[in-house]
Formats: sequence, C-alpha cells, structure tokens
Amino acid sequence: MPDPERDGSVSGQDVSLSGRGVPVSARLALSLRAAGPAGQEWLTGLPALLDSLAADWSITIGARLDGGRAAYVAEAATRDGKPAVLKVTIPPGDDRQLVALQLGGGDPYVGLLRHDVARRALLLERLGPPLAALGRPASRQLELLARTAARGWRPVEDHGRLPTWIEAARWHAAFIPSMWETLGRPCSEAAVELAVRCAALRGAAFEPGRAVLVHGDVHALNTLRKSGTDFRLVDPSGLVSEPAHDLGVILARGVQEWRDGLAAGDPRQAWQAMTDSCRELGRIAGADPEAVRQWACTEIVSTGLHVLSLGDHNEARAFLTVADKLAAATEPERASASRSGSVALPVPARHEAPTPPRLFLMVGLPGAGKTTRAKELAATRRALRLTPDEWMISLFDGVQPDGKRFLVEGRLITVALQALRLGTNVVLDFGLWSRDERSALHWLAQQAGASCEVVYLPVDRETQLARVAHRQDTAPHTTFPIVEADLDLWRTLFEVPDAAELRGELPEPPPGWAQARWPSLDVT
Repeated sequence: MPDPERDGSVSGQDVSLSGRGVPVSARLALSLRAAGPAGQEWLTGLPALLDSLAADWSITIGARLDGGRAAYVAEAATRDGKPAVLKVTIPPGDDRQLVALQLGGGDPYVGLLRHDVARRALLLERLGPPLAALGRPASRQLELLARTAARGWRPVEDHGRLPTWIEAARWHAAFIPSMWETLGRPCSEAAVELAVRCAALRGAAFEPGRAVLVHGDVHALNTLRKSGTDFRLVDPSGLVSEPAHDLGVILARGVQEWRDGLAAGDPRQAWQAMTDSCRELGRIAGADPEAVRQWACTEIVSTGLHVLSLGDHNEARAFLTVADKLAAATEPERASASRSGSVALPVPARHEAPTPPRLFLMVGLPGAGKTTRAKELAATRRALRLTPDEWMISLFDGVQPDGKRFLVEGRLITVALQALRLGTNVVLDFGLWSRDERSALHWLAQQAGASCEVVYLPVDRETQLARVAHRQDTAPHTTFPIVEADLDLWRTLFEVPDAAELRGELPEPPPGWAQARWPSLDVT
C-alpha cells in the first residue's frame, strides 16, 4: 500500500485555505483513502468548508490538532477571544458523537458550544493536555480513565439514536470473522473464536434496565485535563450499553504502555494481567469483572482488524499480538468447552474466593451528582441504595427537625450492616463530608465482613450552583431549600478524600465516634 505521507492526493499536506496550508495528519489520511472518492471530495472541499464555518460562527481557526482518525481538528477562538476547538468529521459520518454530547450534558464530557449536523461540525470547549502526555504510570492512567468514564454513566431514554448494548455485541460478532477473512486472516483463528464467543456472551447478558450512556472509546489520548485532577472526555462513540463495556474498551485500547506490556509477556502472563486489571477496574467503577474481560477480549480483536483495514499495519499488529497471546493462554479451556458444547470463558489458573459484599460510600457536596451515580451503582451492582434526604422528606413533611437527621442516618446504617452480613452490596448516599465519618463506616463494613469503597464526586462552584438551582426549580419535592451562602460555607467544611482514602486505606475512627455521631446505630 502507498505511503500516505507521500501520496499528495490523499495526505492534503498543503491544501490552500485563504493563503494558509491545511495539514491533514497521516492517521486521518489513511481514513480518507479508505473512504474512497468521498474522502477525496471532502478533502478538496475542506478549505471552503472551514471558511464557511469561520464566517457563520464568527470564529478564527488556528493550527491543526493531531486528533484521531475520523475528523479534522483545529484550534479556534470565538469572537470574544474564548479558546475553543473545531472538529469536522469526515464522510460518511453520523451524529452519534453529537447525540452523546447532548445526552451527557457536560461533566465528564467536553462542553459543546455549537454544532452543525449538515456540515458534521462541532465547536467544543478547549481543554488541556491529554492524560497520555502527563507522564502518569500505566496503572494510574487506567484508574483515572475508569473513574472519569464512570462519572458519565447515566440512564437515558432509548430513542433509537444510539446503538444499544445488544446491537454492539451483534455487530462485533459479525464484523470480526468477516473482516478477518477479508484481510487474509492476520491473527490466529483462536483469537477470533475467543472474541466472537465473548461478544455472544455479552449479547446474551443484555438487560435493558442496566443499560446506561457510555462513551465507547475512552483512552488516554481523548481524556483531557480541565484543571488539576479533573479530566473530561472528548470524541464519544455514543452507545447505550453496560458500564463494563466502557471498562473493556479502556483495557483494550485505553493506555498504549499497558497494552505494550501485555504484548511483551508470555500468554499466561498476559491473561493474568488482563484478569487482574479487569478485577481492579471493576472494583473501582462498580462493574462485573467477567463482563469487563469479555468486552476487552472482543474490543482488542475488533480494534486491531479495524485499524488494519485502514492500512495502519504497525498499530494493528500491537492489538493483534495481544489478542493472539490471550487466546493462546485459554487454549486448553477452549478445547474443553468446544468438546462439551459450552461457551463458558476460561477462568484464571488460581482459585478465586467468592467476592465479599461491598459498601459504597458516596462522597461529595450537594449538586455533585451523588444520587445519580448511586442509582447507577445500585443498578449495576444489585445494591441496596440508602439516601437520607428521601427518608427525611417522607418522614418529616419536607423539613429537617433538629437532631433527627443523625437518628435517621443511624437507622439506615444499621439496615446497611444487616444487608452486608447477608451478602448484599449497599450504597450509602450520605455525602460524608468528614474523614471521621468515612473511617467509621469503613471500620463498620469490615466488622460486617464487607469491603468498602469511597466514591468521590468533585464539583466546581459554578456547576454546583447551577445544578442546585435547577433541582430546586424543577423538582423541589426531592430536596431541601439551599441558599448560596450555605453552599459556600459547606465547601469550607468539606474534607476532600486523599489518594489513600480512594485506594481504600482509611485509618481507624476515634473510639466511640460512630455511636456518638449516630445515637440510633445498632451494630449487634
């Protein structure tokens, strides 16, 4: 295949735009070539297209940004000088990304400033550098990707505008063997069989009630820093699927260094590393590790074949090498499953004890999205959700009598401990502003034979004010009145969880603290 960097008909390195060049990256050039005449026509019309967007939107278009394979991306500035990013998708294109951004409605998605469906153009807020450029260890990148993706999981109505979980599974099951044959069988047949079987298992597990909006393409290059440790997601594929799907994508193509490590190990090491990472991301984001692993195995093969179909042999080889090693590690189990007619996936060589119940501690200020996230965790982890505000409003006719809240919380914690002892996951949607509260509940969970996880949802002041105002305007019966001065005071009282807390490393609480805080608590 011709070198795209030397093929002037496709690369478009020096196309004129009002006297300026319009450089197109080699990755985008490959996609344009694959699009055939439509790609060439789009490239020829790119200068005029950008000129028209600049005029209609009153923006100044700057330097090209090296984005992905499906769009021309450039810096931009609005008339008032606000930094932005212009993204114009190549044909054939669709509106899935726009729909996902609209449904996401902001955090953790990039802000949508303007859009034009006919011209497949988006104007987005400009963010900082990608996670991949920040020098974080691969394991830390995986963790940040999982936590960021999880903030975006929310139930959405199915209007048929986005592919669903079961449609995605069926598409992979059909695409993988077909493209494998078309490309001359570039990986082992065992890798294809494993990927197709995993896709079939995910399709068979479809449950509409557990489907949420997922990004579908979370990786370290499209997870950009907004400020500090706050990251935002760009370029969503847009799916209504299970949370495990996003996590599987993260393990398939989220962090290049991690994938390179799988490729460098032997098959059993690669399989064990994948298994351990599925378990860890599942723990972090509240998803079934086995479902994560099935999506990861499917997405690795599918991505490798797709990239190869675009002509990027080096990147495709990295994916398919990992796929071959994962398949090789499962060969004995697959042979046994084939003889018995089973579709069960292999299990790790070592014995795994049953997973203990988990107590999820929702931590954050009003307006951080705790209850939304708590409902998602309750659905995906089959957990009992306990939200004090709902009980207070129901019991006391929408007011908060002095001293009653801690009594209600104490009874809810008592119920939570009973559920944990019975093996049921629990989500405590309390807010838990102080470290002592979190330490006390962590200790109580351990005494009940459960694990404990801090789920922290940060929120900036502007977003918090807007969310609280919107909730009080649209659903006043679900909340208590809150004024701006209260929110500012509470921000000074809130103790942000540190890295150790988020890893589950909490100190023991002061002696007697829990009983003093929650007089109605019964730990017997």
